[in-house]
Amino acid sequence: AVETLRKALRGMEANPTAQDIAGTLNDLGLAHCARGEYPEALDAVERARAKYEDGSDEHGLATAIGNLGLVHQSRGDYREAESKYLDAEARMQGDGPGRARMLNNRARLNLARGVYREAESLFVRAADIYDKEGLNPEAAGSVAPVLMSGWFGVHVASVLFAYASFALACVIGITYVLLFK
Repeated sequence: AVETLRKALRGMEANPTAQDIAGTLNDLGLAHCARGEYPEALDAVERARAKYEDGSDEHGLATAIGNLGLVHQSRGDYREAESKYLDAEARMQGDGPGRARMLNNRARLNLARGVYREAESLFVRAADIYDKEGLNPEAAGSVAPVLMSGWFGVHVASVLFAYASFALACVIGITYVLLFK
C-alpha cells in the first residue's frame, strides 16, 4: 500500500491539485502508521496538513490534524494526540459527522488511557450527533449489502438446517455404533 501511494504521488506531478496530493499524503501517512513507521507517518501527514494550510479546505485541514492525532496515539504520545483531536474537533464545528469522528477518536484515546467514564461520555456525545444528523455510522458503508437482503434469512436458515441434519446424522451414527458393536 505504501509503495502504491508513493507511485500515485509521483503520478500526480503532471497536474497536481493541492487536495489530491494532500489526500494521498494523508493516506500514505496512515499506511506508514499501520506498519509502525511513525517518523514516516508523521512526515507524510504533516506534509498533507501543510498543503491544506492555504485555507481552501478547512475540512481537509481538520482531517489531517485528526490523522496526526491518530499517529501520535499509535506512538503512545497521548497528550499530543489529545491536543490534535481537540484542534481538529474545533475546526469541524459545522461538520457534524466530522466532529463525531473526532469525539470517537478522543473516546478511543481515553479507553487506551483507562479513563472509561470520559470515554463513555464522548461516545454518547458522538452518538447524539449522529442521531441529530440522521446518520447511522454503522450503515455508512460498513454493512455488506448481502446482509440487508431478504435472501440472507433464507441462507442462515439453510445453514442451520444443514448443521442440524449433520448433528442428527452423528447422533444416529453413534447410537448405531454403540448398539451394534
